[in-house]
Amino acid sequence: MGPLAKRFLDRAIKRGTLIFETVDGQRSVFGDGTGEPYVIKFHDDKVAVDIFKNPHLRFAELYMDGRWSLVEGDLTKLFIFLFNEQRKNGLVAGWRGIFQHVMRRVHQRNNARMARQNASHHYDVGNDIYALFLDEDWQYSCAYFADSDASLEEAQLAKKRHIASKLMLEDDHRVLDIGCGWGGMGLYLADNTGADVTGITLSDEQASRANARAAGRPDVRFKIEDYRAVNETFDRLVSVGMFEHVGVGYFDEYFAACRRLMKDDGVMLLHSIGRTGPPGYTAPFI
Repeated sequence: MGPLAKRFLDRAIKRGTLIFETVDGQRSVFGDGTGEPYVIKFHDDKVAVDIFKNPHLRFAELYMDGRWSLVEGDLTKLFIFLFNEQRKNGLVAGWRGIFQHVMRRVHQRNNARMARQNASHHYDVGNDIYALFLDEDWQYSCAYFADSDASLEEAQLAKKRHIASKLMLEDDHRVLDIGCGWGGMGLYLADNTGADVTGITLSDEQASRANARAAGRPDVRFKIEDYRAVNETFDRLVSVGMFEHVGVGYFDEYFAACRRLMKDDGVMLLHSIGRTGPPGYTAPFI
């Protein structure tokens, strides 16, 4: 490990015990020696350099690539230790953090072409992987755990009920679901309120499965379409877990498009995942 990396870690790791072991067995210890030790073993000579070029991205990627391993300590606790507890000690502060905050509009550039590419990269990897961890209705995010003992299926159903109630839907309403996923929300709204639902996504795999579930129903359809390209108006707009993909440089454009898509007496429900602190940037691996 080079001297620059050591100085950085000396400033960043003020508590706990973090140990890096190189290929030849040399160890570098950081922290105050308290708590559970975490021992990271490097498996080639270039790992440290690759990590510190972009730690937020490369640290996790290089673990996936098998270029470092945790030989002592718990992996989940290690990531909590690094990315939560050590945040206050400077691990993501300083010039790098300021630079990333300033550059977030560049990093989150998401015009129509890039949005399509990003959605395909994320979702068009085959539905088998999503079947491993989604609920039976293939809801992707924002489950509503009103009861801590609720199952994932129960929490996702509670979310759909909660959203349907807030939308105050009537059977003659037309609904646009922006970022419709695999179709579960649109189908639920149509089944339980009688509304006519159009869902849009930029993922081929999502649209294909959603339309297969709709099976040619006249009251529900799913399209591959960017929200900026929709030219109809609707009584209700709903979007769950999609706003996170819009990008900070496109917020005005997004809400302007939503206003254009709504009838004068329309209602929009935006369900999004945010942060409790001041505006910042999202770690690229996440």
